[in-house]
Amino acid sequence: MADVRYNFGQTVELTFTITPDETPTLTVTAPDGTVTVPAVTGGAGSYAAMVDAAQLGTWTYVWSTPNGGDQLGSFDVGRRVTGQQVADYLGRGDDAALVALAGQHVDIVEQFVKAYTRGRGFSPVGE
Repeated sequence: MADVRYNFGQTVELTFTITPDETPTLTVTAPDGTVTVPAVTGGAGSYAAMVDAAQLGTWTYVWSTPNGGDQLGSFDVGRRVTGQQVADYLGRGDDAALVALAGQHVDIVEQFVKAYTRGRGFSPVGE
């Protein structure tokens, strides 16, 4: 299971802090095996890089430094249900109050589903 979950299409900020200050590189592997090395910004021991979560599934990454201070991580990308989608499914997509109410409860329902499926969801990417 990955460290964090993001929504499909979201821009993910990956951060890295190191002492003493060494300029790191970031290598990111998408679920299909595509490897990218995004631009790293920052300095004084605190660095960041942006990754577009354009594929569903588990992404892995490695922050590497010249002296071998590597840090491994991962994150999951899935599709998130919205209040509008719930209202549309119920045939009341034009009901603003229902859209708002459903949007407020999506997180709770997601937690129920995770508990029911022991955190694995219903699909291979945890949805």
